[in-house]
Amino acid sequence: MGFWQKLVQSLAPELQVLPAEPEGTGLDPLNQRVAALLQTGMEQARIGELSQALATFHQAIALDPQRAISYYNRGCIHYDLLHLEAALEDFNQAIRLNPALGVAHANRALVWMELGDWDSALLDLNQAIALDPTVTRFYVNRALVHVELGHPQAALVDYDRTIALAPSFLPAYVNRGLTRQQLGDLPGSLADFDRAVALDPTMAVLYHYRGRVRGELGNYSGAIADFDQCLQRDPEQAQVYVDRGVAWSFLGRYEQALGDLQRALDKNPLLVEGYFNRAQIQMEIGDWEGAIADLTVVIRLCPDHADAYYSRGMIRKQLGDWEGSIADLDTAARLRLG
Repeated sequence: MGFWQKLVQSLAPELQVLPAEPEGTGLDPLNQRVAALLQTGMEQARIGELSQALATFHQAIALDPQRAISYYNRGCIHYDLLHLEAALEDFNQAIRLNPALGVAHANRALVWMELGDWDSALLDLNQAIALDPTVTRFYVNRALVHVELGHPQAALVDYDRTIALAPSFLPAYVNRGLTRQQLGDLPGSLADFDRAVALDPTMAVLYHYRGRVRGELGNYSGAIADFDQCLQRDPEQAQVYVDRGVAWSFLGRYEQALGDLQRALDKNPLLVEGYFNRAQIQMEIGDWEGAIADLTVVIRLCPDHADAYYSRGMIRKQLGDWEGSIADLDTAARLRLG
């Protein structure tokens, strides 16, 4: 899963442990005991006592191994503890006992997503939505699966459905904005990020995303304003300094650009984009040796960076280093051809 998808998936609601099933919780002592254990486990999970909750659900299943919700609850805890195979087994059993338990299909899909089995995840989310078409996070997660499977238009349909169900559901606007940006619908993407910022003006990453879209639209001053807002809220994000530096460079403000790129590299000395973009500015201002030095670092950190070889080759040509230039340009061509 790509960086932006992981980040935005983290905005979706986390797994919730369901309360005990209402059926069979009357005067029968066994059912009363199981129901009490399920309630205790739910409370333990709510306050973060996951190991204790896991042990409690073990007890509930030992007392009554035919109750689907007990396996579902334990599966949720296994998932939170990153016991993915155990979570998968529990969700499988919950579905065997109660095929109509939509959340079990939806949460099994999350396990498939973690395991990289996107086709199985899609099947489970389709089933979850068929069983309960009103749960917003089902559509959000299915959209993420569609993106991974290369179906961005289908993802947009699911984000639209989510927003129709929950017009203030922030992750849907964020994800739809990112997908629209990927598809080249920059005005649509900008509109989604405007709405996302309106819904939560405290979230730093939203300004970063919107700033990038504004930059792609050529609104570099607007992009810088958004990057400023992002860094006010989270000043440790090296990538934001890179993006702001690039925006400054498009405005011809090279001193500010170089300052931001240095700040980015101070925070993350391994940030390839920082060195590469600084080299591009150094080329603009005629600092050939500085550019070569930065491009050499890029190549050391990322030996398959064709653009770095090409840029260094062109500089070496400018400086009369024909042998070095030919070697770099040949490498760039080979890398671009795959």
